[in-house]
Amino acid sequence: MSLEIITGRWLPRLHPRWWEHPRTSAIIMEARDFGGHEYFKPADFDDDNPFVTITELSFPWYLLEYGAERYEHLVTEILQPLNPVRIVAEGHDDIVTSMKYGMDGVLNIPLYMPAEITQVLPVVMAADMLPAGYTLYLEQPDAFLSGDAQANLFDFLCEKAVAGLNIVVTTHSPASLGQVRVNVHDGKIAQDDVILIFEGKRLNIDSDGHIDDWPDGFMDTYDKQLMKLL
Repeated sequence: MSLEIITGRWLPRLHPRWWEHPRTSAIIMEARDFGGHEYFKPADFDDDNPFVTITELSFPWYLLEYGAERYEHLVTEILQPLNPVRIVAEGHDDIVTSMKYGMDGVLNIPLYMPAEITQVLPVVMAADMLPAGYTLYLEQPDAFLSGDAQANLFDFLCEKAVAGLNIVVTTHSPASLGQVRVNVHDGKIAQDDVILIFEGKRLNIDSDGHIDDWPDGFMDTYDKQLMKLL
């Protein structure tokens, strides 16, 4: 459906936006806090209750019902670690009582494992299970990731937007925005399906991924640094 990217020197919190239509949306805030709780299955999607709230509780029950292999694969593809990511969840009656993950054969609770996995896993799970037509709000899902991982994550988000989700995401990352522009250039997502907001102003992206009227202060720190070094 669409991918809306909100950026600027200061990023707004998204929960006020979520309250505009909570019955068809979900939000991930502070995804790095994922872990260390008991997790409950959200209400089933139906006409009376077709929404779910995600804060640090992000569908780990899904791991019980469908297994962790799919998410191990997706997280590994995004992060590109030296060794594949492993995820183990145990529980009963839609409650996850134990969850561990890691790499190199070392598994531990999320509190003691790399922040990159903690950051990406709930985003991947939410985007993967929400039905088409829903809106997913993501607050800086790329904050703890390397540039390559940021680009891979936004490839995944572009794919999910094309598949039918509305995704609203805040970011400070030139790598994340750049990868969205590459997806537009390569025809993987239509330019009309990408909404780019810089400090309240919408910027236009053409079919080649170019941005018209690039404002000063808009993700140009690296370019300015290079000019000083030349």
